Amino acid sequence: MRVERVDYENYGPFLGQHSLVYSGRGLVLLVGENRDEPRMDSNGSGKSSAVDVLDWVLFGVVPKADHVDSVIHDDASTVLGRVTLWDDAANTSVIVERQKTRGKSTQLQFWVGSTHHAALDIAETQRQLERVLGVDRELFHATVFFGQADVFHFAEATEARRLELLSKILPELAVVDGWGERTKVQSKGLAERIATTDNQLAFTRARLTDEQAIAADVEVKRAQWEVVRTAKLEAKKQRGVELTQTRSQQVAWLAGEDDARAALARAEAAVSLSSDDVSGLDAQIQNAQQHLQMLMGREGTLQGQLQGRQAALLKVQQAQVGRCSECGQPVSAAHLAQEVASIQLELSQLAQPLLEVQAQIQAVHGTLHTLQTQRRLQVERVKAGQLERQNQLGVLRRQVESYVQVRTTVAALDRELETLRADWVAVQNETNPWDLASVQGRIAVMTATEENLVRQLVAFRDEQRYLDFWVDAFANKGLKNYILDHRLGELTDAANEWVRLLTGGTIWVRFETQRMGRSTKKLSNDITIRVFRYNGNGAITERNYRSWSGGEKRRVSWAIDFGLSRLVGARATKRWDTLILDEAFRHVDARGGEAVVDMLRQLRRERSSIFVIEHNSDFQAHFEERVMIVKQNGRARIEETNGHIKEQEAQGNEEGSQALKKKKAGRATSRRRVSVGVGD
Repeated sequence: MRVERVDYENYGPFLGQHSLVYSGRGLVLLVGENRDEPRMDSNGSGKSSAVDVLDWVLFGVVPKADHVDSVIHDDASTVLGRVTLWDDAANTSVIVERQKTRGKSTQLQFWVGSTHHAALDIAETQRQLERVLGVDRELFHATVFFGQADVFHFAEATEARRLELLSKILPELAVVDGWGERTKVQSKGLAERIATTDNQLAFTRARLTDEQAIAADVEVKRAQWEVVRTAKLEAKKQRGVELTQTRSQQVAWLAGEDDARAALARAEAAVSLSSDDVSGLDAQIQNAQQHLQMLMGREGTLQGQLQGRQAALLKVQQAQVGRCSECGQPVSAAHLAQEVASIQLELSQLAQPLLEVQAQIQAVHGTLHTLQTQRRLQVERVKAGQLERQNQLGVLRRQVESYVQVRTTVAALDRELETLRADWVAVQNETNPWDLASVQGRIAVMTATEENLVRQLVAFRDEQRYLDFWVDAFANKGLKNYILDHRLGELTDAANEWVRLLTGGTIWVRFETQRMGRSTKKLSNDITIRVFRYNGNGAITERNYRSWSGGEKRRVSWAIDFGLSRLVGARATKRWDTLILDEAFRHVDARGGEAVVDMLRQLRRERSSIFVIEHNSDFQAHFEERVMIVKQNGRARIEETNGHIKEQEAQGNEEGSQALKKKKAGRATSRRRVSVGVGD
């Protein structure tokens, strides 16, 4: 797998679009210059960010465990990274693209050739991508990207982490781990089934005890229930006899109902009052009232005319000048006298008819009073006779109503008797709920269940002992320890190749799976690293790794890590052609730096591109190319990405070159001198 190029936009300190070509670059030194803070030199310039983007795009991990939006430039809202790779094994390109918007979730997609991959879940997309890459992030940092953070140093790792990485390097360990995990899952599932079966057995036994107690009491309750049912039947039977007797008495009383109803019909016919008794008087009264109304109307008309002429007379008598109110002629004494005489004549003519009408009205009033008095007396006589007949009618009606009530009572008795018979049948057909057979059946089922659960527990515990054996066999002290014993020679050779190079052959390491405890004097199964040193007097001493100096530990750790890196690269499903080292010369002196340079030259034969991030310019002459990262005004940029370093810069002055050759010759002599003891 070869990294072709990385393109990114607004990543970390890089605002806008930037690209860095990785393929076929040889040894590349990546340096920086922080122009915003001159005293910082190259620190904070963005050197690490220029390569961290590769880690972020491929695996989605934010550098230095910062918050998720820290990968976005402060002046931007989105970040986009794209890594273009070439898969030599599949002979196809792989393009990975990761995008993040501030405050929102990350998006991941990739292409293998022209096939697009993006699952609904970003975690699933990441798993698919790692299968294509052939490494997870830990293997990536153990083989390709040795950064300042998240670096896996085998020498300083815990026992569990060492085994975890070795399981990825050695496929047989991974197989054993797989068997072990499956066995643990089976053992855990079996333990859960045993616990469940134990609970079921305890529950079944408790229920069985309860059912046996119930069975002991069920016969007594069954007999009590039968006694209660017999009492219910007897009570309903007695109540039926009582209701039957009462009904017979009521039916006998209904024998006189027809005669009573006939007498009532005759009385109701006699009580009816004929309208002819007062109808004649009512007609006369109505005629008199109509005649009275006609006379009163005539009287009103005459009175109105009389009043009108009286008013006219008054006006004429009061008139002195002007025109007459009657004829409109000019007023004069003779004319007024004439008008007064005319009006008085009209008044005398109206007075006589009015008196006659008033006399007629008086006569009609007398006649009407007489007729109304006669009608009232006639009505009183009729009502008196009718009241007597009504009293007789009431007696007959009450008698008939009593028959109706008796018939209603008989109907109610019939309904009650019917309900009573239905209840008696229901009670007679009731089933005793205290069924001894069903209780005994449940006891039999629970007893069989108990026996079956006991057999299951015996079988489960036998299987558990079998699985416990294989769990131990697949554990670190079992088959894995056996495999490591037979493969640690290969690991030792892979690490010592680089230890010889970095230490001049004076130091070598050996991996072992057992060590003797100093206090317990017992062997323990651990992956230990024994570090040996060849002294100038010919003696060989062994010291604990952590007791070496910083530079020595750095060299040993680098040697082990790169030895394992080569082993991982040889065994991984995808071989990576790129190597990235962040501050490889840290904690080493000048001679240690020269050893690191030799190591890089060796690695250059295996990988076409090696990027080294370094702020120490003393070693830049040993690189084929240089990439400069410049930070200014809060924005980083790639200022120079191509062109070989000039030969004179690589050589330096002539004296320095001669001194360097002498140092190398001395180291070569030293290596030849101690080569016999290395690896023993």
